[in-house]
Amino acid sequence: MNISTYNITYIISNLFTVYIIKLFMDKYLGVIPERKIKSYIAYIAFFIITTSFYFLFDIPFLMMITNIICFIGISIFYKGDYKRRCVASLYIYIILLIVEILVTALTFTPYMSIFDKYGYSNVLGLFIDKILQFFVVLFLLSINAKKKSTYDTALPFKMSLPSLLIPLSTIIVEMIVVSTPNISQIKVVLSVITLFMINFISFVLYNSILEAYQDKLRNAILDPERDYYHKQCLLMQKAVDDSNAFRHDFNNHMTMINELISKNETSTVTKYIGELIEDSQKHRNIYSSTGNIPIDSVINYKLNSITDGDVDIIVDVSVPTELTVEIMDISTILTNIIDNAIYALEKINKNKRISIKIKYSKGMLVICVSNTYDGIVLYENGVIVSTKNNKTEHGKGLENIRRTAEKYNGLLKLSHNENVFTSEVLLMLLSS
Repeated sequence: MNISTYNITYIISNLFTVYIIKLFMDKYLGVIPERKIKSYIAYIAFFIITTSFYFLFDIPFLMMITNIICFIGISIFYKGDYKRRCVASLYIYIILLIVEILVTALTFTPYMSIFDKYGYSNVLGLFIDKILQFFVVLFLLSINAKKKSTYDTALPFKMSLPSLLIPLSTIIVEMIVVSTPNISQIKVVLSVITLFMINFISFVLYNSILEAYQDKLRNAILDPERDYYHKQCLLMQKAVDDSNAFRHDFNNHMTMINELISKNETSTVTKYIGELIEDSQKHRNIYSSTGNIPIDSVINYKLNSITDGDVDIIVDVSVPTELTVEIMDISTILTNIIDNAIYALEKINKNKRISIKIKYSKGMLVICVSNTYDGIVLYENGVIVSTKNNKTEHGKGLENIRRTAEKYNGLLKLSHNENVFTSEVLLMLLSS
C-alpha cells in the first residue's frame, strides 16, 4: 500500500474527527459516568474501523453506512433514550457530511458516485474540511447551550474573537505550506499535525476561559439567592424567638388585662390591647413554610419587603421539600414574578391584593401570582411588556421567566382584566 502525504494526513485528520464527535456527544448528550472507560474504547474502535475501511474500500456509500452504525454504537454509552441517541448520531453525521460535501465541491469536483471509489486526494481540502467541521460543531453546541441556559452565558464577542480567528489563521497557513514549491512530504505532514494541535489547544484554552467566565457569572447570580437563604434563616429564627417570647409574656399580659378590666379601666384596656397588636405587627411573618427552602426563602423575603400594611396577602403553597428544578431557575421565576406584582401594587392606593399559589402534582409545577393593578398594560407586537421606566433593564425579567419555563418544556401565560393581573408559569418536572 502506498502511504502518500494525503493518506498520512487522512489518518491524522481522522483522529481529529474522533475528537470532534466526542466533543459533540459529550456536550449534547452527556456520557454515562460508569460507561466512560467503555466509551473511550468505542472511540478507538471507531477510529480503527473507519480508517481501515477508507484504505480498503473508500466507497462513499459504504463509508456512510459504517459511520452511522459506529455513531449509533458510540451513543449507547451516553445519556438519553434510544430515540434521542439516534437523533444525536444522525445530527452529527449530517453536519459533518454537509461540510465535507461543500469542501469537496469547492476543492475537487461537485460530482461523485456514491458507489464508486472516492479518489479524493487534496491535502488542503481535507484540512479545511476538518477545521470547518470543528468550527461548525462548536457553533452549534454554543447555540444549544444558550437555549438551555436561563441566562446568556456566552463570552463577550471581544473575548471570543481571538479564538474564532485561530481556525481561519491555520487554514491560511496550511494554504501557504501546500502551495510552497517542492515542499517535502514530511514538512506537509508536520504542518498538518502542528496546525491540528493549535486548534485543539485553542479550544481547550477557550473552554477554560468560558468555564471561568460562567463560574463568575453564576456566582454573581447566586449571591442574591444566598442572601434569600440568609434572610430565611433569620426569619425562621425570629419566628421561634417571637413564639418563645409570646409564651413567656402571655400570662403577664393576660394578668394585666384582667386586672384593668376588674378596675373597669376600659380605655386603658383598649389602649393596651392596641399596643400589643401594633407590636405583633412589627414582627416579620412566615408566609410559606413548606420546607422547600428555595421557594420559602424567596416568598418570605419578598413579601416581608412590602411595607404597606394595607396589602391583602394570600399564600397557598403545596410543594414537596425537594423538586427536580435548579435553585437558580425557581429563584429566577419567583423573584421576577413577585417583583412585578409588588411594583404594580405600589402604583395603586386602594384594594391592594397579592395572591401566590404554587402547586405540584404528577410532575407538573404550577405557579400562579395574581395582583391588583392600575389597569395599565403595555403591548408590543401583541406581547405584554414591562411598564417600568427602564425597559432595557427591566424587560429582561419576563424574558428570563419565559426562557426558564421553556427549559422545562413549560410556558409563561400572562392575563388580566380591568383590576387583576395574573402571571402563570407551568414547568414539566421529573418526579422528585
